[in-house]
Amino acid sequence: SFDVNLLVQSFSSLRMTSIIQFTPLCGAHSEEPLCYLLEIDECRILLDCGWDDSFDVNLLVQSFSSLRMTSIIQFTPLCGAHSEEPLCYLLEIDECRILLDCGWDDSFDVNLLKPLKRVIGKINAVLVSHPDLEHLGALPYAVGKLGLKAKIFGTVPVYKMGQMFMYDAYQSRKNSEDFDVFDLDDVDSAFDNFVQLKYSQRFSLSEKGIKIEITPYAAGHMIGGTIWQIKREADVIVYAVDYNHKKERHLSPTVLETMSKPTLLITDAQNALNAQLERRARDAQLHESISSTLRNGGNILFPVDTAGRVLELLVVLEQNWLTHQRSQPIILLNNVSFNVVEFAKSQLEWMSEAIGQKFIANRENAFSLKYVHICHSLSEVKKFNSPMVVLCSMPSLSSGFAQELFTSWASDENNTIIFTDRSRPNSLARKLMENPKIGTINLDKWKRIPLSGQELIDYEKARKLEEEAALARKKAEEEKENKERLASDLHHYEGEDTDVKSSLAFMWKGNDLHANLVNYERSRAEINGEKKDLAYPMFPSYERRSLYDEYGEIIRQEDYREIANRATQEEAEMFGGEEVMDVEYEKNDDDDDDDNLLKIPTKCVLQSMKISVACKIQYIDFEGRSDGRSIKKILNHVQPRKLVLIHGGPEATKHLASYCTKIVDSKSIFAPHVGETVNVTEATDLYRLHLKSNYFESLNFVPVSSKSFISFADGIIMIPPQELDEDGRPYQPEPYLDVLPSSQHNAGHPAIYVGDVKLSNFRQKLQDCGYKAEFRGGALIVNGTVALRREQNTGSGNPSIHIEGALSEDYYKVRELLYSQFHIL
Repeated sequence: SFDVNLLVQSFSSLRMTSIIQFTPLCGAHSEEPLCYLLEIDECRILLDCGWDDSFDVNLLVQSFSSLRMTSIIQFTPLCGAHSEEPLCYLLEIDECRILLDCGWDDSFDVNLLKPLKRVIGKINAVLVSHPDLEHLGALPYAVGKLGLKAKIFGTVPVYKMGQMFMYDAYQSRKNSEDFDVFDLDDVDSAFDNFVQLKYSQRFSLSEKGIKIEITPYAAGHMIGGTIWQIKREADVIVYAVDYNHKKERHLSPTVLETMSKPTLLITDAQNALNAQLERRARDAQLHESISSTLRNGGNILFPVDTAGRVLELLVVLEQNWLTHQRSQPIILLNNVSFNVVEFAKSQLEWMSEAIGQKFIANRENAFSLKYVHICHSLSEVKKFNSPMVVLCSMPSLSSGFAQELFTSWASDENNTIIFTDRSRPNSLARKLMENPKIGTINLDKWKRIPLSGQELIDYEKARKLEEEAALARKKAEEEKENKERLASDLHHYEGEDTDVKSSLAFMWKGNDLHANLVNYERSRAEINGEKKDLAYPMFPSYERRSLYDEYGEIIRQEDYREIANRATQEEAEMFGGEEVMDVEYEKNDDDDDDDNLLKIPTKCVLQSMKISVACKIQYIDFEGRSDGRSIKKILNHVQPRKLVLIHGGPEATKHLASYCTKIVDSKSIFAPHVGETVNVTEATDLYRLHLKSNYFESLNFVPVSSKSFISFADGIIMIPPQELDEDGRPYQPEPYLDVLPSSQHNAGHPAIYVGDVKLSNFRQKLQDCGYKAEFRGGALIVNGTVALRREQNTGSGNPSIHIEGALSEDYYKVRELLYSQFHIL
């Protein structure tokens, strides 16, 4: 064969030829700085190591990203930075873009969404943390108007209660003005894209070849409220906003404290400067305010949200009425109040442990409310006698039933308005809270009024023309459909020409009508140059078909009205022979005029009102968020490597950032403004390697959780030579870990303790085992002879536990018990 390769390989050990490979790390097909890798056999030489004066770490990270287990992470606030505006943020992990919340407020100002509009087409996934407007209010507009196509992830209660929030917000505006920013179809389209998850349920996102794992955890602020954990290989990102560490009547506390040392923590600074009353003092304040107002014959208005924090308030008021046996009515008033309570009844597994245990033991549902009345309109509220307690939306008093009742009750000094949430800045509610003795206030209010005079005449003319046009279109469509149906189902065999008549007459004279008719029609089609499959021939008859759409058979209401009228007349003749008149249903006289506006044409007018505020204004904190002191303790315990502060006023953000310098390096604390992108990439000394099968089988894995196993590995890293892909282009396979040569085998390695033991938990363990354990001077003293101390900083940077004491039986038993709390490699 005279294969030259055989000779070359035979003398390769003598030939003076080296294997030379070249890899650009930076500065190829561009004017970027120069950095290249030259490999000559087993020798690797770095040719230049340049950077530019921007000192962009991405240039270096990208150069070694093929081996290093580090993702490029960038964060951009789209809304809600250095302010109390709604929450909306863009998180970029390599090529995957995740939208963290998509909030709006009840002003529905489109200008707030301009930053979102610029990136809407690049978003791969949306993570929603809470069901209120502040966290998901912009989803209908983003999906229906901006074209958001990404999947939306949230818990089951966020999906259900989020719909209630959006339906109520839309209807509250629609009841008083011509609201067209979005409609109910947009709301439904947005929630059709929802992927519903449970707490601690892991879900893998695979976008552009990037695998990211997301997991929701309890936030403790609203039912279904979520802290999101986002994992990408070695990077762990935690998105925690509006969390609550306190145990409430209907919710369990957050689990944020259990998430130790994430790569990046994104959290809010909204409550950094706030201090809260204890629960007992807060409840006493609420009880006193309610009692004094009801004794004076006044009404109490709670402007609340639709389906979030209102649930906690309902449970509190229900218990208060049960304890003090009050007779005054509690009214829950919003457009979806019945559905909200029904959903709450069916979601007990998402609530506190106490509520779940009561249901299991006694079948007692906390939301089978005895003292709360469900209403959907002001006319229903008017049926109750004063004094009364009304909880209604919207909390900002910008629209809805809360605004209506405020304008009616504000002038009575016996009434009280209790705010449980600070609402958005510059809203009517915030102004009243900041200045309770405001006296008078000017309010521009939209209101629907019936048309009259020439406006009503013009409207009726336009409506009549529109109905006639619609009827004409419908008639034309029906005629077209009938023609198409006749063309496909019927064959007209009576032609005007004598040939056709004679042919038909011939077929009738004792011949097989079916066979001759088929042949006749086929010959006629061939003569006319038509090539089509003939329908089954039959005698000329018309079979009426029912019309269908996506909801089923189309029903003509006129047919059923005629049947109903005939049945009514027959009943009248049967029971006395009197004629029964066809009457339409009319509302009772007690119904509110606003309800009748739905039946007659209306228009919206903007009224300027001057309201005298004589009622009591009070703020009682039922927001369900951790206060400044608690936030600092939680951050001190979590100890993130990098920290991003969002959603808080400038002072609160600056204050919390200053405090966190005690926990995190100041260079790792970020507080970006809206539109500012920060690079929060965390460079780690972790690399991705393959394991040879024979090496993998030699490892001794230790389980550390239900899905995690670890092992100590001691081997040699092998870098394989370059290979060619399907297109013939060279690429570098990933390195692999192989067994050490026999000459380099080690006798062993020092023990490695995996885990994090809290001395407070270990104290309980010791007491359960019969030891006397107590804290003295920062140390845990066991039986007065053994002391355990935790050292926060050691040479390795990891915390450690020191055990001291005389060599005794107690010392060895305590040490053995301490070892059992770790996984030892």
